Amino acid sequence: FANNWWNNETIPKSINETFISSGCYRKDVIFQKLTILSINTNYWASLNLHTQQDNDPAFIFSWLIEQLELAQIENRMVYLILHIPPGIDHYVFADKFHQNFNTIHIQQYVEIIKRFSNVIKAQLYGHEHSILFRLLSDNTNIFSHIHLHGSISPNIYNNPSFRIYTYDQITFEIIDFIDYFVNLDNISNWKPLYSSFKQFYELESISTNQLNLLIEKLKINKSLTNEWLNNSIAQSQNIPTNCTIKCVAGYICSTNYINTTQYIDCIQNYIDDNDNSNNYLIMIIVIIGIFIIIAF
Repeated sequence: FANNWWNNETIPKSINETFISSGCYRKDVIFQKLTILSINTNYWASLNLHTQQDNDPAFIFSWLIEQLELAQIENRMVYLILHIPPGIDHYVFADKFHQNFNTIHIQQYVEIIKRFSNVIKAQLYGHEHSILFRLLSDNTNIFSHIHLHGSISPNIYNNPSFRIYTYDQITFEIIDFIDYFVNLDNISNWKPLYSSFKQFYELESISTNQLNLLIEKLKINKSLTNEWLNNSIAQSQNIPTNCTIKCVAGYICSTNYINTTQYIDCIQNYIDDNDNSNNYLIMIIVIIGIFIIIAF
């Protein structure tokens, strides 16, 4: 497979010797101004028992740092394309979640993204068959975000979908995108979920700050949250009907946090803020207290 790609120059062998050992490769495009780095994240997956204690399996982190340093020196911008994303796999919902990356690999990945944020212009993931995004942060600041894409395969609740990006041809920043889908319950032509992600969610840009603001909107606007959930699986009718407050919290919190502890805290906070039964209980206690005060 590697030899076939090298022989037809799909990826140049001179800069991709590591492809045969790790499955990672580099491709320079658009007059050598943009570099695509494809990273095999299966090595960092928490379900990969062979690499859980390996700080740098297949030396992928070392290769990634080397490529990003070269990009800085040569004034190239970088898009990362990857499969399994960091964070919590939202498809197991809130009751049976698991962290996608091993903790030691999450920490290294986040550090690398922060260090090279001036050249990394997009991080594009698959795996979860959903149209979502995730924020990356260190202990104090949110500094980057990743895009999760839908899937042509419809085997996890979703309708088939694909995405077309618009980007700035000088800076290579992502300007906007459109997700196209086909409804399997009434098959016709591919059609857009929206004419513009940015306009649909009333964002000024596709930036980390604006996506963070969108999360805050989702926490308080249930109508918008329902639209977001439906769009996440390309308007499939197979969204779980038992998606309770805890289930919705699982979606929102997996967008905002990528480690287990913060994710659990976020879910509990969301439930506390949105569980009407708790609010009614508090009201009853207050009313009883008022009657007791008046009685005495």
